Amino acid sequence: MSPRTLVTGAGGFLGSHLVEGLLADGCAVRALARPTNVPRWLADRGAELVVGDVTRPEMQAAACQGCQVVVHAASLVTEVAVPDSEYFRVNAEASEALARSAARAGVKRFVFVSSTSVHRPNSGRPLDENTALEPEDAYGGSKADAERRLAAVAAETGLRLVVVRPSRIYGPRDASLGRVFRAIDQGRFWRVGPCNAEVDFVYVSDVVTALRRAATCGIGVYLVGGPERVTLERFFTEVAAALGRRLPRLRLPLGPAMLAAGVIARAYTAVGREPPVAPKRFAFFRNSRVVAASRARMDLGYAPAVRLRAGIARTAEWYREAGWR
Repeated sequence: MSPRTLVTGAGGFLGSHLVEGLLADGCAVRALARPTNVPRWLADRGAELVVGDVTRPEMQAAACQGCQVVVHAASLVTEVAVPDSEYFRVNAEASEALARSAARAGVKRFVFVSSTSVHRPNSGRPLDENTALEPEDAYGGSKADAERRLAAVAAETGLRLVVVRPSRIYGPRDASLGRVFRAIDQGRFWRVGPCNAEVDFVYVSDVVTALRRAATCGIGVYLVGGPERVTLERFFTEVAAALGRRLPRLRLPLGPAMLAAGVIARAYTAVGREPPVAPKRFAFFRNSRVVAASRARMDLGYAPAVRLRAGIARTAEWYREAGWR
């Protein structure tokens, strides 16, 4: 009998795909989602849907009861109009509290979805599990803090901890890169800088495969990436081709674009609104993120199967069918 698994962040991009994958494996899944993002369709597919705030202690305790595995995918990621302290409250403090609740409830295995943002962008050699934790922003810092807290809980309680740090995920339902697809489709996307940063974009189903295996085997930290190392220029070109568009010739210089974004971001956050652009989002155009997934291959049998062109085509088709264009 498959272990009952709690998935947090079930209403989100990665979490919803993970619930689908676990259900396909025959697992009993308890899907925890925020009240503002309730995926009712997951209940129709067989998940036990629980609606609540993962940062609340009473919700953590109730959600963990009767589960043998927790996959913690809920996270505060790209919001700008929030203080840095909120990243640490949600991503680090709440993760530690959830792990303690899980241990008290008899959960045996805790899988934490972290990020390569705990590292500085790589220069020359791929990131791996031995690369130092040197985050550059509050999001990466909060994930690194969460990893340290969770390691302490695991050492104290005997909870088996697996940390998965994916490279840049993409695929259907991704609202973040969905903005890029939409902007390219509408002819209002401008590249910033030379776009020569290299990233091994990883399709969401490949990350789900890694997490499904981490729910049953492995221990420690694993970096997972895609099957190809590509420049951002190629990524944008492939997206445009899949949408039947051409990229505009206009290319913005990175420095002035970041300065302008800073002015806009400060104006919006001063009145409590989420700005349309922010300097930290321009890090996407500047930073290389390439990983060495040899440990995941060895311990989890990880072998990313979806190459970039095929993944982008699937994503573009989903956006069209879902009316995201």
